[in-house]
Amino acid sequence: MNQFQVSSVHYYSFINFTYSSLFLLLSIIFLPQPGNAIPISQSLQTTQKLEPTQQLINQDKIEQILQEAIKLYEQKTPESRRESIRKLEEVLILQKKADDKFGEAHTLANIGLSYSSLEENQKALSYYTSALSLFREIRDKAGEAFTLNKIGEVYETLTEKDKALEYFKLALTLARTAGDKDKEGNTLYNLGRVYFTLGEKQKALSALNQALPIYQSLNDQLEKAKILNQIALVYSDLGEKQKALFLLNQTLAIFQAVNSKVEEAVTLNNIGKIYSDLEKKEEALKYYNSALFMFRGLGHQAGETLVINNIKAMEVEKKSTPPLSI
Repeated sequence: MNQFQVSSVHYYSFINFTYSSLFLLLSIIFLPQPGNAIPISQSLQTTQKLEPTQQLINQDKIEQILQEAIKLYEQKTPESRRESIRKLEEVLILQKKADDKFGEAHTLANIGLSYSSLEENQKALSYYTSALSLFREIRDKAGEAFTLNKIGEVYETLTEKDKALEYFKLALTLARTAGDKDKEGNTLYNLGRVYFTLGEKQKALSALNQALPIYQSLNDQLEKAKILNQIALVYSDLGEKQKALFLLNQTLAIFQAVNSKVEEAVTLNNIGKIYSDLEKKEEALKYYNSALFMFRGLGHQAGETLVINNIKAMEVEKKSTPPLSI
């Protein structure tokens, strides 16, 4: 199976976008990006147990600390992200004192997301589980669906695919019940990706083809392109290389239009791999070199390593191919 997950320590020929790796790809956790994080504003819920003046003081302090956490996270270093977590823990203490379960649940989920970005999966699971309990207690279906999805992503990272499927299916039911199209699309995408890794390609296509029109209706070009990329990987695995190539060219055009550089480099690599499979080595090398140039410019070492390995593999294959007899 030709698949690569950006956040994984195992590198393969294709790059498969995963929502668990979107910290690397999107770099923002606290803003309301699709499939990414819970908006800060939702965490600034006023509480009933404080006097009005104290409510405002508490709320202002929470907002200030959250803004500090955002700035630290966006520095993109492990140290700054750990400091960001410490800031979120301060927020959590204030929310617990105020008995603000709504805000507390969202902060727990964001801490879980932060630990996921550091690949500390057990800690992420612990915070997600706590967030899930609170979302269920306050009957926040959207928050519950979000957290179930994130737990599924952690289990997927841990290669516990059956558990991942279990949580994704629960998340999908809740997202549909809540009428949350973005979370529904995100979860269908996750299901499609896991089915693909399990070799259940038709189930993968079914889920992905349900996700695609959702993001088309939301006019979310970035998520649409990621789904097209995944569908292309399925078709490639089914041996339908031309169909895969057609979809990847659509994907590339979208990423270029929205100036999404990492994803553009990813797609260039994937197109190169298709051409390599089609034994069009010169065309493959052209795309590989473009991907390599972009990854180097971005300082994306994992992507750079992948492309170099793909080029080396293609050269070895070329040398080992015997001449055809007439």
